[in-house]
Amino acid sequence: MFRILPIFGTSTENNPQQNTHTKKKKRHSRGGCRRGMKHKLNWAKGNERKKENQSLMFSTEPLNELGPTVDDKASEDNLREVLQSENKLKESTEIQKEREYALNELSEICDDWIRHSAVRK
Repeated sequence: MFRILPIFGTSTENNPQQNTHTKKKKRHSRGGCRRGMKHKLNWAKGNERKKENQSLMFSTEPLNELGPTVDDKASEDNLREVLQSENKLKESTEIQKEREYALNELSEICDDWIRHSAVRK
């Protein structure tokens, strides 16, 4: 009727009911990131792009040995054209005054409309 349990010792051979419910340890992913595999792949792609951009932007050889590339020559020509066309883009004072007058008139119209719409409400 009565069962005699061992008082000393930790063995479970004499008592099969003891320590039957053991907790399982949780396993963590070894990646160190909770976001998952998709995030890791996107992160890897981003790093690859950064490396590509760095390789395109930087060259270990000095410019005087390589000389200017075709792109450098084209960009210098475009810059020269822009700087030469600077004088062509200037407005006369009459056109500036007309534009300023039109903008002032437009701002007055907008202010009046705002005042009237605020009074209606």
